[in-house]
Amino acid sequence: MLVENQQVIEDMRLKRDTLRSWRPAKRLNVYVLVAFIPVYSEEYNQTERIYKDAVENFLNEFRTRKSKNIEEIISYEEWIDTNESTLHSSTEELEEFMFAEMLQDLLEKVKQADKDLYDITLGLLAKEFDESIEDVFIKIGVKRSTGFYRLPKARALVAALLKELNPK
Repeated sequence: MLVENQQVIEDMRLKRDTLRSWRPAKRLNVYVLVAFIPVYSEEYNQTERIYKDAVENFLNEFRTRKSKNIEEIISYEEWIDTNESTLHSSTEELEEFMFAEMLQDLLEKVKQADKDLYDITLGLLAKEFDESIEDVFIKIGVKRSTGFYRLPKARALVAALLKELNPK
């Protein structure tokens, strides 16, 4: 049984020669005082379970969480109402992150629909329309016979993407 303090020794009237020091978790470097007491064979399973629970509860205060998960998840609306969101940069960074995530989802849908159209759209978005569509076609290697019939479809797709992302 686990002996947590001197009071347990006195209450249970444990003999000193039955006490031992045990280190269940070597990497924690914590020693636990245990007492070896006689147990009937029919009560052994229940006693062992009680003992393991007691040791685990005792060791919990020495353990640190290895999980990197967030303890509490709040909604974006609740986060906006807190004082942290008053900083302009924090909300701006979050909006950029959400925009990038949404854009990635849209590009995945385009990629699943048509791989060539995905390459064209990616090229157009990467250059931010500084170049003409024909220049992008030349850079990604689309020949007039294989890709120029898709030009109206690509322009319509980019316009729809921009309209969905910026509804102003």
